Amino acid sequence: MSMRLVAWVLGCVLLLAMLLAWIFLATRAVVAVGGSCATSSAFVVANPCPDGTWLLAPAIPGVVIVALSGSGAAQDVGAPNLFVPMWALLFAGFTWNFAEAALDDFSVVWLLGALMFAGFAAPAVWEGRVLLRGAAWRSPEPGRPSLWWWTGCYLPLLVAGATVGIWTYTLIA
Repeated sequence: MSMRLVAWVLGCVLLLAMLLAWIFLATRAVVAVGGSCATSSAFVVANPCPDGTWLLAPAIPGVVIVALSGSGAAQDVGAPNLFVPMWALLFAGFTWNFAEAALDDFSVVWLLGALMFAGFAAPAVWEGRVLLRGAAWRSPEPGRPSLWWWTGCYLPLLVAGATVGIWTYTLIA
C-alpha cells in the first residue's frame, strides 16, 4: 500500500467535506433570498446574491473532481470510494435546505424541490447502506473496505473538513 495514495485519499476526504460545507451554506443563502439571485456590474439587479454564494461555482464541479480522483486512489489502497458518500451528502444538503424553506414558507414549490433532491440522494444512501452492511472491522476479502476506513479515517476527516468549510465560508461571507 502506497502511503502517498493513502495521503491522497485522506486529503480528498478533507477537501470534499470542505467543499460540501460551502455548497450547503451557499445554497442556504440563495434559498433565504427566495431561490434566485444575480450579481452584475452592468445592470440593476432586483435580487442581489448574498456574499459567499460565488463559492458554488468552484465547489460544485470541485466535489465531483475530488470524489472521482479520491475514489480512484481509494480503490488502489482498498478504501471505500468517495463518490457514493459525496452524492448522498450533496443531495441530502439540498434536501435539508429546501425542506426547511418549505416548512418556513409553507410552500409547495420548496417541498417539491426537497422531494426531488431526496429522490436524488436515495440511491447513494441505499448504496452506502449496502456497502456498510457488507463491511467488517477487518476486511476478510481483498478489495472489500473495512469499517476502520469509515470510522477511523473518513468520519473524523469529514467533521474536520466541514469545520474548515464553515469557518472559511463565514470568513468570506
